Amino acid sequence: MFPLGLLSTGAFGRDWFEPEFGASDSRARDPRQLGMRVFIASLAMLFAASIVLHYLIRWQMGKDAPALPGAPPMTILATLVLLASGGTMVAAQSAVRRNRLARLELALFATLALGSAFLLLQFFAWVDLTRRGIDLTTNLAAFAFYLLTVLHALHVVGGIIALTWTSLRARRRIYSATNIAGVELCAEYWHFLGFVWIVLAVVLFVVR
Repeated sequence: MFPLGLLSTGAFGRDWFEPEFGASDSRARDPRQLGMRVFIASLAMLFAASIVLHYLIRWQMGKDAPALPGAPPMTILATLVLLASGGTMVAAQSAVRRNRLARLELALFATLALGSAFLLLQFFAWVDLTRRGIDLTTNLAAFAFYLLTVLHALHVVGGIIALTWTSLRARRRIYSATNIAGVELCAEYWHFLGFVWIVLAVVLFVVR
């Protein structure tokens, strides 16, 4: 779903990062902005439905519903890494608005590196759980952990693709203070993924 969704916003269209929409233009008139918001709204509904289903099943099982013993260490580290990537993305937004293009390039590549590290750490978390005998068939808590984290990881992959494209464009000095749309839309999607991850962490390891 996620690659098609990004394509539907025009993310990889020829005009996605073209400079006809400058910082002084009303972004409300930018169809790409509307497309991204519709895409994010659809993803929000998808994740919300998955979380509701998770709680419905646990409610039906009652007090005996199983739970994971705690967040895997790799998942905790992955959370910190993803939060850091949100900070570097904010730095990228600030840099492009101030026309500091070298700083923009650095911040985008840092975000890309941290996002990739997040995926790698999540993979190690899944491997660690399976080695401990906790897989999709172990219990409901394990199934929910894999379902929700894999679903999120797939959309992070989509974010990595968008970040890679945006970073390469930044390296070519496509963006500036008068052409910020590409960076802003990429950031909007990335911040959404960070917010969703915090919600999932609370659902899986705090509110049981």
